[in-house]
Amino acid sequence: LLAGRIAVNPVRALRLTKRLLREAQKQRMDDVLELSAAYQAIVHETEDHAEAVAALIEKRNPKFSGN
Repeated sequence: LLAGRIAVNPVRALRLTKRLLREAQKQRMDDVLELSAAYQAIVHETEDHAEAVAALIEKRNPKFSGN
């Protein structure tokens, strides 16, 4: 199921993606792109991002903590 595949992803990234999709409905594209860049910067500082990179390098499934 699609919901199950989405649910295993990092919580903070999912939350910000959902917020971005909502905001995209009512803002101009250039504003949405700026917001997207800001959200990416936030997510790149999380432990889950570091775990995702490590898992990719080590060719294993990531274990996200929500941090």
